[in-house]
Amino acid sequence: MNLDYSVYPDVDVLPKDLATPEDKTDYVSRICNVLGFGIVPTVDTAYCTTVRVFNLDSHEAYSLDRREKIISTYEAGNTSICKVAERFQVSKNTVQSLLKRKQATGTLNPTPATKR
Repeated sequence: MNLDYSVYPDVDVLPKDLATPEDKTDYVSRICNVLGFGIVPTVDTAYCTTVRVFNLDSHEAYSLDRREKIISTYEAGNTSICKVAERFQVSKNTVQSLLKRKQATGTLNPTPATKR
């Protein structure tokens, strides 16, 4: 597998391969973070194979209960979006999207899935 080195902007010495389980976990985590920012892989991106192998492009929506806990924690005050995201192990983008959804629609219900 060809590694996509664009997911290593914080590393001075790039890995040559994914020799250990830790290296593999780190790479998959980096790929997930890229997806969390809404960057969807295309056929020409090196990490497209990783996304397909680990089925990272199809995930279930967060439950309404989880969404409400995330937003109520933020709305309780005395915290930041980043801290809420870290606490609930979601991306900062997820928290921001939920806040926007609540403001725009008054609800946190997930959007119905569409067929591909």
